[in-house]
Amino acid sequence: MAHGQLSAREQAKLLEAVPVEVVGHGPQAPSIAIARMAMTCGGSVNNAMASAINVLDDVHGGAGQGALVVYCQISERMEQGEPLDTATDSVLRPMLDARQIMTGFGHRFHPIDPRTPRLIELATVARTHGQITGGVLDIAVSVESWLAVAKGKHLPMNIDGITAAIYGELGFDPTMARGLFIISCSTAFSHMLISSRRWAAGSKARPSPRWDIAIRKSRNSRCLNSIDCPQKQLRNSASDAGQQVFAEMP
Repeated sequence: MAHGQLSAREQAKLLEAVPVEVVGHGPQAPSIAIARMAMTCGGSVNNAMASAINVLDDVHGGAGQGALVVYCQISERMEQGEPLDTATDSVLRPMLDARQIMTGFGHRFHPIDPRTPRLIELATVARTHGQITGGVLDIAVSVESWLAVAKGKHLPMNIDGITAAIYGELGFDPTMARGLFIISCSTAFSHMLISSRRWAAGSKARPSPRWDIAIRKSRNSRCLNSIDCPQKQLRNSASDAGQQVFAEMP
């Protein structure tokens, strides 16, 4: 429906996997905090969800779209005959000189975004079956390599970088990529709103997201919303949602 044709089997798997990986960022995300605040002001669910969606813009929520824009620029140069490495440098070098941020790479908590490898695996399978070309995926990997050299440190592809590549492989333009991201986030918004409303009504159950991926602890940073950290359950309320503490240094 999104681009007017029926997806092949492996393409459908990719399209189903991406929203699952993107669906929620925990109660500390600005959009979710805003949605919960709107709910405590007496607003309806659609009012609170709209408030959250409205802040999914370039800074918070636009990383995937921004990454795909860059991928498309590199692809256009390759169509004009430039090799991948040259095209990557031609697009990214001016961005670096202008101190612009290349979105879709690096993670504030993890050396490697734990969601990225699985999506790369699914994309590789689809490529093997000839259901995607793999060209945009190659561009994303090239950007990752270029950043490592230019920045002098490894900035791994994060969930925004890989989903941008997958949406590009599936034929979506950057604007549509953000639209699909918003649809995925809406599921998390509705869940957190219902949890907040129940708690505000007197329920003793606090909003406590559970992740399918157990996040490894480290000495320098510990994620408080990990399923394997019960002693560090998130302590948040509808009144202080904007002040949610989600990480600490020992």
